[in-house]
Amino acid sequence: MFVTYKLSEKSFKKLRKKGVSDVALNDLTELENRVFPNSYIFLSRVRKLPQAEEIMKNEADLLKAAKGFLRLDLLIPNRTIREWTEALIFAVVVATVVRTYLFAPYQIPSGSMLPTIQIGDHIFASMYSYGSPIPFTDIKLFKKPVLRGDIIIFPFPSDPSVDYIKRAVGLPGETLEIRKDQVF
Repeated sequence: MFVTYKLSEKSFKKLRKKGVSDVALNDLTELENRVFPNSYIFLSRVRKLPQAEEIMKNEADLLKAAKGFLRLDLLIPNRTIREWTEALIFAVVVATVVRTYLFAPYQIPSGSMLPTIQIGDHIFASMYSYGSPIPFTDIKLFKKPVLRGDIIIFPFPSDPSVDYIKRAVGLPGETLEIRKDQVF
């Protein structure tokens, strides 16, 4: 895991609550918004401050207040690029969650649903109607059965990159008969 240490206003508030004096906190402001790649470098810099003795009495609290996970500060020093990167990462995560659990867009590939749905139509389908998938497994929570008349979307068996949309006319265990384009 990528861990960095950085003091911010939030860090100072936490340390003030833990009883660190204002004089010591004033010394620490010298290190504010500077990113340290590990605790050793961070603490060695803190030890050089005039109030180091008092600050180091609260070493555990100091490390906890300054610790950050998965920070992009070291990887992307340019603030504008870093903020755009963070926004893109957030957008991708939100889009993935929405598409996996709420709804997903589909384009109709065939005329099997004519005249209700036209070839090339774009639709959104609910992703939770038949249960919510647990990522990286075949398990679904709150699984519900397909009912007769439901419109279902599934990958074409011989080409999973193509999605098929069909209406369920038969259920498991039933025998269907087609006479003169009519299903019985």
